[in-house]
Amino acid sequence: MSRNSYVLGVGGGIKLVLWDNLESGEGSWLKNSTIDIRTDYQHSGENEYIVKQKLERPGLTGPVLYSRTSSKASLLVFRFGVSMQVF
Repeated sequence: MSRNSYVLGVGGGIKLVLWDNLESGEGSWLKNSTIDIRTDYQHSGENEYIVKQKLERPGLTGPVLYSRTSSKASLLVFRFGVSMQVF
């Protein structure tokens, strides 16, 4: 059963300015507004696990028998945000 694994990740994004207040007067409360678009990808190595529901012991003094399962994971995330800077 493996005890070590790895996770590799990469990501990036872009921030677009929708509106920027060039005046510095006190009449306007909104300084700027932006859109933030990001994406991230993560990939993990194969992991082995003991399945808790499949533990068996034949007899009172026999060895514990267990089943193993393995898994890998890949995750792709998209994020979208809007921000406003006030005052």
